[in-house]
Amino acid sequence: MRTLLVPGMWLAADAWQDVIPLLQGAGHDARAITLPGQESAEAAQAETTFDDWVDAVVAQVDAADGPVALVGHSAAGAVVSVAADRRSDRIGAVIYVDSFPFPEGDYENDEFPVTDGVIPFPARSGFSAEMLRETDGDAWDRLVALARPVPGGIARTSFRFHDPARHRIPSTVIISEMPPEALTAAIASGAPWTSELGASDPLRIVGLDTGHWAMLTRPRELAALIAEAIPQS
Repeated sequence: MRTLLVPGMWLAADAWQDVIPLLQGAGHDARAITLPGQESAEAAQAETTFDDWVDAVVAQVDAADGPVALVGHSAAGAVVSVAADRRSDRIGAVIYVDSFPFPEGDYENDEFPVTDGVIPFPARSGFSAEMLRETDGDAWDRLVALARPVPGGIARTSFRFHDPARHRIPSTVIISEMPPEALTAAIASGAPWTSELGASDPLRIVGLDTGHWAMLTRPRELAALIAEAIPQS
């Protein structure tokens, strides 16, 4: 089964460079994708949209010979969940790395400001202590070196789900910013932001004790957890 790793905001395929060889060494056909507008610091275009990102993932799914496991980090959790909805018959698993599927709707993300049509990578002070765990010194320098602006159109997200079969795709959340028990409790309490996760069956939630960018801080542990979540094919 092909495994497609999708990076979150400010990152491209090279963010997975420590994880890909580990998955391939374990026998998985693992590949990473760079989303539109993330190819370089100069590539971000204000008009690039969330739909463009989803379309890029769907195109990769369509190009595969068989079923695909989708891995989405951070904001890409929403991207892979919508791609899975569009191609539910082709998706063998969805794996969320410190992310989750958003409920459908329209969103205006003003947490990170748009400047000259793009969303620059924030200063360190723009992230929470939980996100920054183990991301000090060389790890932070490496993250900054990998980061590039995000197209401003991504700040405006609008999507609807169409296929209830998405809820039957095996899903795994590898969570770092909060304990797994806290996410489980949020789902059990009916927190609106967990509605898609709560409807997913089977759903597995596991913790990885690090910061938001586990592919940089704990690549070996992350690769092992991803491999566990990929169905045998």
